[in-house]
Formats: sequence, structure tokens, C-alpha cells
Amino acid sequence: MPGYGGPGGPGSAPKPKGRKPLLIGGAAALVVVLAVVLGFVLLRGGDGSDGPALDAWSARTVTDVNGETKLDSRPERIVALGAGDAELVSALGFDVAAGANGPKSEMPSWVPALKDVPTAGTSTDPDKSAIEKAKPDLIINTDPAAAEKVKDLKSLAGGRAIAVPTAGSNGWTWQEQLTFIAEALGAKDRAAAVKKTYEAKITELRSAHPDFNGKKLDVVHFNGSATMLATSATNPFQLLGLLGFSMQTPGAGSGSAWLTLGTSDFYKAVSSSEVDRTIVARTDAAAGNGGYDGLPSSLTYGVPIVIVDKTNGVDALVYGGPLALDAIESQVLPAIAKGIK
Repeated sequence: MPGYGGPGGPGSAPKPKGRKPLLIGGAAALVVVLAVVLGFVLLRGGDGSDGPALDAWSARTVTDVNGETKLDSRPERIVALGAGDAELVSALGFDVAAGANGPKSEMPSWVPALKDVPTAGTSTDPDKSAIEKAKPDLIINTDPAAAEKVKDLKSLAGGRAIAVPTAGSNGWTWQEQLTFIAEALGAKDRAAAVKKTYEAKITELRSAHPDFNGKKLDVVHFNGSATMLATSATNPFQLLGLLGFSMQTPGAGSGSAWLTLGTSDFYKAVSSSEVDRTIVARTDAAAGNGGYDGLPSSLTYGVPIVIVDKTNGVDALVYGGPLALDAIESQVLPAIAKGIK
């Protein structure tokens, strides 16, 4: 996990080993070049450096729902277990020694840099032997449901294991999650660059899809056993709103990122919400052919639905952050564009 190039000499940011973060800027002012390499948009500094340096390190205390964790040195071997944790650690230019993607054991498929990273169970059922084998000096698991599990993992990383902060325990945006992780790793400038790059790509996609503007949507995730409605704290709600859709919040104020709905609840929350379309993101066993087979009847009557069921794209939409836009652009947006016409 290399540092970006910066001024040398005493007091300059250390340059950890590993893969370089692919972030790039311009000369007089930061110029965003929309060229995708391994899922990152690169930023290069005009002085020939590799962009934002790591913050000069100083010992810090990270506070989460379990209390405080002292970090005397910058972490270099990170196990990332919560949904989005591995993607965001990678986006900041740090290597992930092992991990999960929250409830999924596999690494985020939309991040090529994580392709060969060993898995370590799931956020709520971590594989302690895999974590121990990775020899981490920090474990990050921001899954709110895993806070107690994090306490049990501290001994595997020299007492350094971080859970979700109070502010994120009822759902948060990936931007807020990134800020929290960046503060722990001493990478605030890199986090700012990641957000800036993401915003530039969003601008490009919004310009490419003027037909999205003003269309009213809500988003449902069907995983085969539950029908869940996206609220304003979820990734797809945030993303589609940025792309110009008028996102509806029939479940807002619930204190939960995703609302699990029964049949009658679905009719009350969705079918009466006066949306133009409901996006149904399928990850059930029958998904994959764009059809209705296997969906609950509550999803197939009333508001017209748009099915999105290409696995990589759906996972990127539901779980993804700043590095998910390529998969979403190629596998999700075409289906939505076709479905809203």
C-alpha cells in the first residue's frame, strides 16, 4: 500500500509497501481525467508526484460503538470485513490482506484489485483462522450487526479492531464510511480525491442519460427470502438520486437502511407511493434472465417494475461505493434506461 509521491525528508508521509492507489489530478488545478484503469479513475499531480500523499502520521484514537482503539502506527496489513470496507480501503490505496463484503464472503467483484484477496468468512461470521493467517495489524468491520464480533477479533490484530461508529449504526453513505476509514488510516486527502473523482464520473453519466431527470423511482432488493425497500441511507438510493431520478422515500424515518417488507407492507409502502417505476434488484436463485419467474406476486402487480439481475451489477448497485460505477454503468443503467421508456 504505497504512499503517493510527496516531499521527502524528515516529517514527510511514509510510503507503505504495496499497490499504488490509482488516483490522478492536473497541473494548475485538479483536472479529472475520466480514464478507467482497474476500476479507478486516475489523478496525477502536476509536479510529477502520484497525487495526494498520506497524512503525516500521528498516533490516534478511533472511537466506535465498542469504545476506543489506539493506533500508534499506521496500519499496513488490513483485514476488512464489513460491507464496503474492503472496497474503501482499496480505494484509499491500501492493500487488503483478507476480507469479506459484509454478509457476502466473496470480495467485491467490481474491484479487480481485490480479485485474489483471501476471504475471511463474513462480517457476522468471521473466519478466525483465515484472519490469523493474514497477520493483520488492523481489522475493520463496520457492519452494525457485527459490533460484538469485533470485540472477539481484537486479539488477532494486537488489540486493533474497529467496529462501526455510532453515527453509522443505523445506516450511512459510503462517503461517510470512507471519511471514517480515512481518518483511521491517515488518508484524508486521498478520501477527498476519491470523492472528487466519483463526482466527475457521476456528472458524465448524468449527462449521458438526460431521460433519467425527474423520473420517480423507488428501489427494492429481492434476495429470494426477503423483499427489502431502499431508504435514503442506502447506496442505490443515493446513486440514482445523483443521476437525476426523483427518489421516493416511503420508508424514510424508520432508522433502518433497508426495510424488510411483507406483502401488505409492500402495497402500502410502494404501490401507493406514486412512483413511475420500481427498480427490482434480484439476487435470488432464479435471477439472471431478466424475467419475472420466482418473484413474489406483490412485486408484479401495481407499479411497473424494472428488473435488474446481472449479479455483478446488482451487487455493485446494492453494496458498491466509488469503485462500482463501471459495473453499474455497463450492467445496470442500460436496463433502467430501457425500462423507463
